[in-house]
Amino acid sequence: MTYEVAMAAFGAMDRAANPTKAQAVRVVQGEAALSSGLLGASTPKQTGTAKMVNAITTQAVSSPSLITAATPSDSWCVDSSANGGDQTAHACIIRYLDYSSGGLRYWTHKQKVTAKDNSFWMVMSSTTQWYLAPTGNSVVDWDPWQTQSLGSCSTFNLGVTDPKTGVTAGYTGTVCPDKFGPKWSDSNRGYGSFWGGTSNDYVGAHSISVVKTNPGYSSSGTMKVAMSWRLN
Repeated sequence: MTYEVAMAAFGAMDRAANPTKAQAVRVVQGEAALSSGLLGASTPKQTGTAKMVNAITTQAVSSPSLITAATPSDSWCVDSSANGGDQTAHACIIRYLDYSSGGLRYWTHKQKVTAKDNSFWMVMSSTTQWYLAPTGNSVVDWDPWQTQSLGSCSTFNLGVTDPKTGVTAGYTGTVCPDKFGPKWSDSNRGYGSFWGGTSNDYVGAHSISVVKTNPGYSSSGTMKVAMSWRLN
């Protein structure tokens, strides 16, 4: 099985140098391969106190130069820490521009978060990541779309279809007990996923979505990450 065929079948959150599932599908179907570019972003940190029970950090990003192709357009990350660094979370997003014409744009977003509690007295109880788009944007396809109760670590194969282009994208990841599900906010302009449970080790969640940007509106957005912890 060639790399493109494997990507077309399964998909992944790859670096810009490697083909996405949408690109691989086009290669398998005989279309020309597409070039890609990737832009970085700074990662601010928030430090809490011993009295905190949760922390939320955000990172705003500007609209990138538009490219009419299903290829990585930009990426950014955000960090959060509290209680002297005992609780930490790191979340990232990779954005793909699927369609752009007359100011109308469709984006695919792949997002994930990893969190850990490294203290003796506390345990991580939840972590969440979500992307908040500005007015004039809306989430038009998404996964996960419902909360799952987990008895053991499970592999989740997420997938979306761009309703404008018909391009599909996949994102696979393992999530551990005991809950995994969607995160919504702000009139369906904000979407991501959460993990909930009890852990002293690394935990996290992933999500994938398609966002529509209407003509005349900005595609700038904000990546957010949150975490909570409790006494062990």
